[in-house]
Amino acid sequence: MWEEKQQLVVDTSVCIDLFNGGILHEVARLPYHFLLPDVILAEELTDPPAETFTDAGFIRSGTSGNEMYILEELSAKYGKPSRNDLFALAIAKSRGLILLSGDKDLRSAAKKEKVEVHGTIWILDQLVAEAIITQSAAAKALEEMLKAGARLPDDECQDRLTRWR
Repeated sequence: MWEEKQQLVVDTSVCIDLFNGGILHEVARLPYHFLLPDVILAEELTDPPAETFTDAGFIRSGTSGNEMYILEELSAKYGKPSRNDLFALAIAKSRGLILLSGDKDLRSAAKKEKVEVHGTIWILDQLVAEAIITQSAAAKALEEMLKAGARLPDDECQDRLTRWR
């Protein structure tokens, strides 16, 4: 049964952060449907494999003809985000959804396209606000992400670690 929840489009960088933080299953408990473009599942999420995310409750999202048209427009306009990243933006733009991305170039393009964009730290904030994980667990997840090489804003990370410890 498809519950009425807000849909969010997720890119690879956020997926990897959440996996490295060990919180995939907790994220799926948030009041959102997390959509992953099928091209990202097929081409980018190989280690860990795509099934890791779909098994945790993330939803595979195909791309409509209109979204392919938007993708072509975005590809012509922005040279920096990868084509696969632009799939996520095209879906978010077409459907009026929030984009979750940690990629600097994709976030910049989303803002120019007037698509609301958030990142990994926003998800951690949501998990704490919804009491799905404790502040201590959020700090531990963030530390694990940073140890694994997550590229997150230093000032926001330090702020959260100070508050959550």
